[in-house]
Amino acid sequence: MEWMSIAAPTNDHGPEAHRWLLGNYNDHVITGIEDMSLAPLENKKIKVLTMGPLRVKGIDSGQVNAMALLAD
Repeated sequence: MEWMSIAAPTNDHGPEAHRWLLGNYNDHVITGIEDMSLAPLENKKIKVLTMGPLRVKGIDSGQVNAMALLAD
């Protein structure tokens, strides 16, 4: 899913929105990936994707390790 950035130069809602999405105020978490190049995949299809986010309370972003099993 491709989304535009939630942060914009015209407002300061970005960091707070990221905190909500990362589950800092509840147990519902959305793990987002930004600025990851998919070029090495070429036209291969992802069969399984596992993401391991580094979650630190109070931050608005963090590292995510993404591991993919590609279809033959």
